[in-house]
Amino acid sequence: MQYHTHLAFGAVAGIAAVKFMNIDISDGMLIYGGGVLLGSLLPDIDHPRSKISNKVPILPSVINLIFSHRSFFHSIVFVALLSLLYSAPIPGSFVTGLIIGVISHMIGDMMTNKGIKLLFPFGSYISLPLTFRTGGIVEQILFFLFTIGAYGLLMVF
Repeated sequence: MQYHTHLAFGAVAGIAAVKFMNIDISDGMLIYGGGVLLGSLLPDIDHPRSKISNKVPILPSVINLIFSHRSFFHSIVFVALLSLLYSAPIPGSFVTGLIIGVISHMIGDMMTNKGIKLLFPFGSYISLPLTFRTGGIVEQILFFLFTIGAYGLLMVF
């Protein structure tokens, strides 16, 4: 999935989570939203040509020597490690947003043909039953729908 689709899907997930899961955003919507948007892109830090890896030169190349794309940073283990940030001096709503964004990214990539290594270091790549090609017409339609959905959710809530 491309970065703009991850951002749109993350926005839908983040807004829906606030409404339907009663997420505490008392630290502020911008802090929470920043976490969601960063989390929506963060798992692709392991891909040298991703939007987020272009912002932090060298690090993605080092990461890619250790982990293949869509493995560790797209896994349950990574999400569990992120939850340790709740004990750090970081606003809780930012951490919650970050985790929601990462999970939305993982679900998005599970909709693609390649899938993700959800159970890293074990198992193979896992996809949802219906998949599409990254960057194809289906993804373009989903981007449009997610963008409209995010705006719609903001208007309703």
